[in-house]
Amino acid sequence: MRGRVFTGVGEGARYVSLPPYKEAFKRKLGFDPYPGTLNVRVLPEYVPFLKKLKSSGHFIPRFIVDGTEYGWVRCVPARVGDYPAAVLVIEKTVHGPDVLEIIAPVKLRDALGLRDGDEIEVEIECDA
Repeated sequence: MRGRVFTGVGEGARYVSLPPYKEAFKRKLGFDPYPGTLNVRVLPEYVPFLKKLKSSGHFIPRFIVDGTEYGWVRCVPARVGDYPAAVLVIEKTVHGPDVLEIIAPVKLRDALGLRDGDEIEVEIECDA
C-alpha cells in the first residue's frame, strides 16, 4: 500500500505511551513502540481495503485511566522499509478513512529520512 507522509495533530506520542496500550502493543507485536505514530495518507484506491482492517489484527479493548475512557484499538502487523511496524485501527480518531497511523520500534521519520510529502510503501500483514 502506498501513501504520503504528513504531520498529524501531535497526540500519537501521548496515546502510544499510555501503559495499557504500550504494554499491549509490546505483548501482541513483540516490540516496544516508539512514542509516536507515523501518519500516512493513502492513495484513494486503498481506502476500501482500509475499511476491512477493522476486523483484522490484534484487538486491544477500551479502558479507563483517571476517569477518562480510551477507545479500542486494533494493531495490524506491517512493515515499513526494513522495520517491523503495525497499522493502528483506532475507535476514536480525528483522521479520515484514508489515513494510516503506524507504530514501530523506531522513529520511522528519522530511521528512513522521511519528510512530509514523501511517498512510502507500507506492507500490511493481514488477510483483509
